[in-house]
Amino acid sequence: MKKRKINIIIILMLTFLQIFLLRNKDIEKKNYTSECIMEKKAVKNIKDMDSELSLIKNLEIISYSKRDGKWIGRLIIEGSNNEVLEAFNKLKGYNINNYSIKYEENKLTLDLEIENI
Repeated sequence: MKKRKINIIIILMLTFLQIFLLRNKDIEKKNYTSECIMEKKAVKNIKDMDSELSLIKNLEIISYSKRDGKWIGRLIIEGSNNEVLEAFNKLKGYNINNYSIKYEENKLTLDLEIENI
């Protein structure tokens, strides 16, 4: 009879211990917050470049090519002096690799080869 009481007490203690541990585990899961790592894309693709350049008036995109992991765009800006200068100033986020300027009958044409930074 004494052994039976001891066995029942041990079983009850183990049961309460299991209940306690399971509740603790649930509390830890509720308090767990996941952190999101956001990474800003530094490299522009053709869609990004095209959407930025399409906002500029008097600008025509001739072609795109990829060199050394960077996108190169060939553009033509046409218009009066002020229009070309205004469109040119909007290209601050790009490096200019090559350019040519033509002026005919009060119309300025600027041919550019740009590279995203």
